[in-house]
Amino acid sequence: MQLSRKALNARWAWTSALAVAMLIVLNLLDSLLKAHTGYGTADMQLVSSGYDLRIIADRWISPPNMALAGFVLGLDYLFMPLYGAALFFGALAALDHFAPQPGNLRRLMTRLALAPIGAALCDAIENGLQAYMLTHTPTNLLASFTLEATAGKWLGILIGLILTLAALIGRGRSGRGRHIDVSMLEAMAEWMGYPMYYAFDGAPPPPRAEARRAGATSPSRCRPRRAGPRASSTGS
Repeated sequence: MQLSRKALNARWAWTSALAVAMLIVLNLLDSLLKAHTGYGTADMQLVSSGYDLRIIADRWISPPNMALAGFVLGLDYLFMPLYGAALFFGALAALDHFAPQPGNLRRLMTRLALAPIGAALCDAIENGLQAYMLTHTPTNLLASFTLEATAGKWLGILIGLILTLAALIGRGRSGRGRHIDVSMLEAMAEWMGYPMYYAFDGAPPPPRAEARRAGATSPSRCRPRRAGPRASSTGS
């Protein structure tokens, strides 16, 4: 399926808006969980052993905190396709700006545009392993796999953010000509505002330093000196 530039920008805009809104909600809920227990779901991304994960799970042992942690982990599954799609459409916009013609650069950017999708998949694997270790006995092997999935997720997100930033820069500096609309009435009103200020309703025109035309040199003036008068001229 080939998207027009207008449709691509529209999908990029609404997926980005939803992703930002979901990120704000997740951060608020995770901050609330961390304020109650000392650990948030984001802290599990830095866990490298089953023992550390068990410490976090023990702090969530009360039913309200465990329910909030499960809700945040479940809500994260809704956030994954949103940020993956937003960064993917941003990468496609960068592809349209910097590599519109077939070539090596376009092939490279096409492969890099798939990095946000890979990031969302790694995020899903990460959350799945974390949920399994919370409900079963955590092991160091599963914790190491989770850490690798976390690294892959952030690598894909970083690539997507770089391409999205390139797309935003390319929107202002594409190097290609564009059609622009200029209101002639507004341009004429802006241009005539200055002389109308002086000439409206019989008002005198703006002074021109005694010159017959604008920009002309003013007449010579004589200043007395000991040796006699000296002619000097000043510009208007």
